[in-house]
Amino acid sequence: MSSRLFQVIREDRGLAYSIYSTPSFFEDTGDLVISAGLDTDNLAKTLQLILRELRRLREIPPGAGELRRACDFTTGQIDSPLKAPTTR
Repeated sequence: MSSRLFQVIREDRGLAYSIYSTPSFFEDTGDLVISAGLDTDNLAKTLQLILRELRRLREIPPGAGELRRACDFTTGQIDSPLKAPTTR
């Protein structure tokens, strides 16, 4: 399962070596950082595609299945005290 950005920019177009987004949540604000490792020759096209995906996300919200997969992925990324080895 890959992200929308990874699928469009890396897999479909081959414009970046890596691409990912990281949200941060605070009490009164937040941000979404999108990072990509790419050749600068691909910068303009990559930025266009990133903006297109962000617009698409705003205009056509993800369906129930995509939200469930995203929630499952996020939950799996959280370090659980139950998964940590016990220290003695």
